[in-house]
Amino acid sequence: MQRRRFIGAIAGLAVSLPGTGLDLPAPTGRGAVDPQVIDHFIRLRDALVSADSLLGPGDLVRSASEQVGAIAELYERIELRSRGRLFEVGALFAEFSGWLADDLGDFGTGRAWSSKALEWAHSSGNPDIAAFVLMRMSQQAQFLGERAPAVALAQAAVRYEGQVAGSHVRAAVHQQAAHAAALDGQERAALDCMDRAQALADAAQPTDDPYVLGSYCTSSYVAVQRAAVFSTLGDHRRALDEYDHVMQQWPRSFHRERGLHLARRTVVAARAGLPEAALESGTEALKIARDTQSRRTVRELKTSVGLMLRWRALPSVDEFIRAVTSEGGSGGSAQR
Repeated sequence: MQRRRFIGAIAGLAVSLPGTGLDLPAPTGRGAVDPQVIDHFIRLRDALVSADSLLGPGDLVRSASEQVGAIAELYERIELRSRGRLFEVGALFAEFSGWLADDLGDFGTGRAWSSKALEWAHSSGNPDIAAFVLMRMSQQAQFLGERAPAVALAQAAVRYEGQVAGSHVRAAVHQQAAHAAALDGQERAALDCMDRAQALADAAQPTDDPYVLGSYCTSSYVAVQRAAVFSTLGDHRRALDEYDHVMQQWPRSFHRERGLHLARRTVVAARAGLPEAALESGTEALKIARDTQSRRTVRELKTSVGLMLRWRALPSVDEFIRAVTSEGGSGGSAQR
């Protein structure tokens, strides 16, 4: 499907939901909202999540945030037996809105959405969602170079493990715990967490994760995060080998993420002193970043630019530096 037609289809689905014109039974007072409304929100979120990997956040962030508002308006009117499930869906939309804000480079807004998601996750009583949101908050702290909060939040997510049903969610929690251990320089602990995440991702079944909350945390995803952990630990050559192995098998459906991980490979190659390898992945990553409007990928590429200035006398390096610099945005590093 062409990009314009796909965006239009998503927009059409969005406006057919509560608060945007859906012809469903109208509320007649407190507790009168039809519980089937929740199913419509769930289907919309699934569609938006699928679109995100192909299109990037720019075309989706408004729709996602509007649905959060529509859900919030229903909290006081939904019947008691459905209230917990509605809080679950609200938390899922708030987390997704935070993810989109992060990818647009607006970390302040992203963290605000995550805080709201955690509040609603606790209100719902769903440990899978609570653990996942804590993992995401750890990522956000890591993005901003806040080591201690990143480690503490990752550990808080792990403490939910005994209550978490979804193997994908548990895998996501453990891979972030690996990043936290690497930030503290604990190589053995980091690699042990990665091994647990890999085993969980390999064994995960779709039925484990009814909200497809951690469905992105596949075997390939864990493998590429292992490369990032090696980079954090300072083993850039080993990280480069890991990136090269996993990117050969990267799923086509995760197009935006391919650009992000290629950008991280570019940083690793530059740190390893390999300008040609850095240019190879950096050029492709920049194209994908432009296609998907991913400021996150641009930020990674800007980090590589700082490392590649020593080779600027090479015409191809100078051209790459100019191209990345013209994209604007700020520096930083993000994981997901």
